[in-house]
Amino acid sequence: MAQVISSLKQNRTLLKKRKFKGLRKLYKNEVDFKKLNSKERAILKQKIKEQHQNNKSIEIIIYSLSIVAAFSILYYIYWFIVG
Repeated sequence: MAQVISSLKQNRTLLKKRKFKGLRKLYKNEVDFKKLNSKERAILKQKIKEQHQNNKSIEIIIYSLSIVAAFSILYYIYWFIVG
């Protein structure tokens, strides 16, 4: 039992020695973005809007196909049970 108590004490001392303040200086969360002029910013906004529109259309297609597949599966299950 004495060995268990001594190992617990050693673990507590190890926990006290940890310091995370020094790690914050090493790892900064700052990101440097490229400075854009108004023309480049407008082009970037247009590309983002186009990508968003493409993503919306793909999402609508996937949802519609999922609904059709679900209804067809339910129909075939109903047909198999009743018929």
